[in-house]
Amino acid sequence: MTYLVNNPTPPFVSSPWPWKEHQTIHPIISSITPDVETSIKSVAQYIAQYETDPYLQVKAIHDYVITRVTYDLDVLQTGVRPSQDAQTVFLTHKAVCEGYANLFKELGRAIGLDVVYIKGKVRQDLAPLDLIPKAFRLLESNYDWTLHAWNAVKIEGNWQLVDTTWDDTGSKDLYSADYLMLHPELMIISHLPLIQGWQLLGRSKNYQSFENQPILTPQFFAQGLTMISPEEYQTTTEKNAVIELRTFAQKPQIIGALFSKINESNLLVWDLLLSNSSNQHQQLKPCRTQTEASKIRLSCQFPEPGEYQVLLFSLAPESHSPNRKITRIGQLKFRSL
Repeated sequence: MTYLVNNPTPPFVSSPWPWKEHQTIHPIISSITPDVETSIKSVAQYIAQYETDPYLQVKAIHDYVITRVTYDLDVLQTGVRPSQDAQTVFLTHKAVCEGYANLFKELGRAIGLDVVYIKGKVRQDLAPLDLIPKAFRLLESNYDWTLHAWNAVKIEGNWQLVDTTWDDTGSKDLYSADYLMLHPELMIISHLPLIQGWQLLGRSKNYQSFENQPILTPQFFAQGLTMISPEEYQTTTEKNAVIELRTFAQKPQIIGALFSKINESNLLVWDLLLSNSSNQHQQLKPCRTQTEASKIRLSCQFPEPGEYQVLLFSLAPESHSPNRKITRIGQLKFRSL
């Protein structure tokens, strides 16, 4: 059966996002046995039998996909794309975004849910260029690396958005539901559907306004933060860039920022932070953080004119380990005169 919706209605009821009561894999997915995983239909029937709450059914489908499928990096590195249909992905456990979205769609439909496959784009600075060999990028210079796919699912009359690809952390020990029924106002920060109606917004964004927004991750909002300034992703400044945030959290995270000059290879600050190279770490410079009541002020002093990228991150206040987890919460660009 094909589900085609030309004018979807924005959700009038919020989903359970950010899933504070469900920060682990759904227990029925954790305990699923091999005899159940014989077919897509069998898995769907199992989920429907042991989970009756429609929102948690969708969470179970989401959790099944992100724990059973591994992102196929070979596709990005070689350009060879195996079939991405749901059955192939179910059997091989490998896919790119298209395959993740197809498997989620088929599992949902097998339960009886109304699920749509959405084609779209992600922000230019969020495209996975660091995973693609430079030589291959040069050979495919006309290819649009921002192309992406995700899903919408209708639950109790409400359309909700899901991106299983972006919730696949690639680690058995790290669970993510950041893009599980994320509110459309937050999804539009990073995801732009080709069919405008699937923004699920009362007032749609065009491509220019989509790219001009500050890049803020779901965790930015889950931690009770709002952006006061700047209002756009790229800003021109005189040597010193000032970022102002407001926090509504009772126990706010420690908020910080790092910056780096954008070099010719367009290496991102986040790539530098994850690198093991001490030379690359030397390119990172800290911004000064000032906190007063509910306002956080970050000042980044740029040493010379040029283009800079700033990474916003958070640390849990009770964590004192030198290896404590850094959570990426946003990024901005500045042109220093």
